[in-house]
Amino acid sequence: MAEESKEISITPTITSLFKPTGDYLGEELKNYVQSRVEKAKLSKQSENVHSHLESIRTKATRNDGNLTYHQLELFDEWVNGASKVDPEDKLLSEMWQNLLLDSKNSFNSEIILDKLKNISSGDAKTLIKVYRKQSLNKEDRYRLRKLKSLELVEQNELKLESFKLMLVIFIGIAGISTFALSLSPPEILLKMPNLVQLIAPYLPFLCTGLIGYVLVKGLKSGKRTLFKVWQLTWLGERLVNLNK
Repeated sequence: MAEESKEISITPTITSLFKPTGDYLGEELKNYVQSRVEKAKLSKQSENVHSHLESIRTKATRNDGNLTYHQLELFDEWVNGASKVDPEDKLLSEMWQNLLLDSKNSFNSEIILDKLKNISSGDAKTLIKVYRKQSLNKEDRYRLRKLKSLELVEQNELKLESFKLMLVIFIGIAGISTFALSLSPPEILLKMPNLVQLIAPYLPFLCTGLIGYVLVKGLKSGKRTLFKVWQLTWLGERLVNLNK
């Protein structure tokens, strides 16, 4: 009974928000929540920046280094990006902190900063896997499309062309073998059942198809060194080096 009375007392309040008289209150509530969320975000971003700067100060002191003019020039944009990175995310935090520290030795730090703003911690892990030639899972292969569009990874064209040439050679050999077996089958083949005589000439093509299937599956999975065709661009290498 208590539950029923609670439901009856709450229902008019909820339904009133859907009436014209509740429109103003609904808008006010939305603005209030949005304001609180924005304040919380700004507070969190401020905490993030302070944490990153403290880590940078420690590293700079340890290395007896000072911020250069070039680093100060990048500072505003760096703060904007670093403020969105949680210090608990060790991988991205390290990359953002080292970017500011290392920018004095690089003329293209603004390009690296722009790329770093567009990747997540998961993207960074995939970059490191590609760098270390580790096996890539389905999530990694999905992320590769984004990383390729950011010009951080690329496919090894030489290796890909080698696989294509290999497949073309196998297809050529299979075609010649099939033609030869059909034109003048060996004596041992003529002694076999008619079905075997019919299928045997096409066995080279079946083998070539199997090899092609293995190549495609291997290239997609990238689990073996032979099939690892993804590699980092110079931009990708610069990002990975920020984690060292």
